[in-house]
Amino acid sequence: MARMRKKQRVMMLVFGGIALAISATLVGMSFSSAISFFVSPTKLIENETTGQYKDGQRLKLGGVVEDDEKTLEDGTIRFVITDYDTSIPVNFKGILPDLFQPGEMAIAEGKFVDGIFVADSVLAKHDEKYRPREVEDALRESGRLGKYEAQSATN
Repeated sequence: MARMRKKQRVMMLVFGGIALAISATLVGMSFSSAISFFVSPTKLIENETTGQYKDGQRLKLGGVVEDDEKTLEDGTIRFVITDYDTSIPVNFKGILPDLFQPGEMAIAEGKFVDGIFVADSVLAKHDEKYRPREVEDALRESGRLGKYEAQSATN
């Protein structure tokens, strides 16, 4: 009788451990699909040789808006984000933020597909003194922050 209870307890612990492992795996998978990493245009292009980011992985592309946006036939808005070393075309379907303009910092969130960043959201600065920390850090790392500051002073 005591032996039977001990066996039942062991079986419950085993099944409980398996259930816990499955739950932890499912939670981990859901978190990893929701995470998006910040990347500069240069780092994104370097990824093609290093393979750091998986194809179709959600990313945040940050930099300075290079040109006026263009609206394509299907209603997609195309603009270019640069870190002054590398420029990446961005396609976005939706309404751009009011403060979105050439020469200002922006972050596009989406996926890099066939050389074009397909964004599902675009963030722009919310006042004239704000600069996204990630974009500023990327420009500082590349030594191009001074170029952005000089360009901003003339606008």
